[in-house]
Amino acid sequence: MKKPDVVFTALFGQYESLNELVISRNPETRYVCFTDDSSLTSKTWEVIGVEAKTQGNPPRSSREIKMLGHKFFPEGTRSLYVDNTVRLKVDGSIVLEEWLKDSDIAFMRHYSRKTVRGEFFVCSAYGLDDQRIIWNQFKYYKRKYPAVLKQRPHWGGMIARVNSAETDRFMETWKQQFDTFTKRDQLSINVSSIISGVKVGTIDGENDSSKWHEWPVHTNRKIQMRDKTSGRRFRKLRIILNGLRYGYRFYIPIG
Repeated sequence: MKKPDVVFTALFGQYESLNELVISRNPETRYVCFTDDSSLTSKTWEVIGVEAKTQGNPPRSSREIKMLGHKFFPEGTRSLYVDNTVRLKVDGSIVLEEWLKDSDIAFMRHYSRKTVRGEFFVCSAYGLDDQRIIWNQFKYYKRKYPAVLKQRPHWGGMIARVNSAETDRFMETWKQQFDTFTKRDQLSINVSSIISGVKVGTIDGENDSSKWHEWPVHTNRKIQMRDKTSGRRFRKLRIILNGLRYGYRFYIPIG
């Protein structure tokens, strides 16, 4: 008997408002929002309360669900994770049917970033995490997995998967990389595929708009929780200065 498909998202720390669904839904597809907000209600999502794994750090708590949320559902279940800022244009079962033809896990290719090295540069320039942590992760990958830095990165806003042993192996590896290094999980998707030995499917398309979705869509966001430049004066200047101060390290050999 086919298990119902699941679409799930995560919202922690009252970081932003939950986006309600505006699609024509398949009644057999479940839509689940995991949250630590006991007051959250929704007309279109099934809200499930969970305890934040990392107190005081909503981004890390939400990514715990992002990576391991499939474990809440029966083995063999197909599930689609979507960031709360992703607005679906079609029922999630359509995405799953198209994305999971050749693999148990599938991500969209990062449309605007050409290499993982470039993603490191952008993370540093925008201050998406502590500069020391970003640099340590880059140095480790450069030493252990240098070929990855030349690969095209994936985008983590949508993840299709089947709940299986292979999926568990990849996601546990990805979670370990995430726990060890930066909260910018896109930096470690390619490396996690190599370490786990699990090949992930790559879906072509633009990350901000496709036949399946549009992104980003958000309201009431606490933008200063995202990075160290959002919501601050002279943001563009800060980004440029970060790029000048830290960016060269990702391209110029340092002894």
